[in-house]
Amino acid sequence: MQSLALLPWQQTIASWWANVQHAGRMPHALMLSGPQGSGKRHLADQICQALYANNAQAQALYQAGTHPDFFRVSLEEKKKEIAVAQIRDLSSRVTLTSQLDGWRIVWIDPADRLSRGAANGLLKILEEPPKQVLFILMVDELQRVLPTIRSRCQHLKLQLPAKDAALAWLAQQTEVAGLTPDVLQDWLALCHGSPLRVLDALSSSEDDTPDLLNLADQRQASLQQLIHNQIDVASCADSMLGISADADLHLKWLQGFALDLLKCAQGLNINFCENRRASELLSRLAPHVAAEDVLNYLVRVGQIRRGVRGNVNAELSLQAALMPWLNQLKASAIEPAEAYSLAS
Repeated sequence: MQSLALLPWQQTIASWWANVQHAGRMPHALMLSGPQGSGKRHLADQICQALYANNAQAQALYQAGTHPDFFRVSLEEKKKEIAVAQIRDLSSRVTLTSQLDGWRIVWIDPADRLSRGAANGLLKILEEPPKQVLFILMVDELQRVLPTIRSRCQHLKLQLPAKDAALAWLAQQTEVAGLTPDVLQDWLALCHGSPLRVLDALSSSEDDTPDLLNLADQRQASLQQLIHNQIDVASCADSMLGISADADLHLKWLQGFALDLLKCAQGLNINFCENRRASELLSRLAPHVAAEDVLNYLVRVGQIRRGVRGNVNAELSLQAALMPWLNQLKASAIEPAEAYSLAS
């Protein structure tokens, strides 16, 4: 097997791979977990390429996305969970003989979005795994995976790079050419410290689509108007959904903004905040919130997000998450709205 082209912050994986090569034995199931943007999918791709490296035809077919022994299981369009029918179909396929007399690889992504029935179906396969079949499970939220599935996988935990290392790596990438160091820090903060997510966001931005920085500014402006009673909760939710129809993205942003507020209330430097560009807004709001209220709010929004994933009305869910900003941060308790200006 060939070596893996690892990202700089994945070098601890190199010793694991050396042990696999020395033993000449690959586990039947790998679980790659870690924050979004930690490079799980890059690592999985490298492992697949290494397993197919000794067969030129297999390698070419894998790179073309047409390998007959490579099975990808993912969310179907407009679905929020991997269905049990998908796992049943997989079960019937992985028991067949390899068409290229080599590894059969099952790539499940995201494995933390398996329905209960799908998770139980996968567990049955993992309990008696077919020979020369490798299952690779991509997991963003480890707590959502059944412990019994976790116990049947070799677990590789990936981490994000340190901030300085992430910025240094980003500075070497052509995609960020022209960005100042300060703006690059804004991008990295909004992407939760993941340099890979920064590159993805920059490459996916279109001329007529607001980028992440503009999206954050628009959300902050809507939230600011809500706090000052300039718009109601329904209008604020409509404004955010007008930016993007993905309610879960807005709920996740609200969690991030509340967490930034908690950091500022505890005296942390704004550079440790996701929304660095809202420094004035955060610093003005921070003295008027209690840490306990923010922590309770984070728990509540987490519950709301789980409901949205379960097909609960997205608009009403977003309104429920916005309501505390109107009830607990009255305009009379803080400076006039004109005193606020988002950092640019």
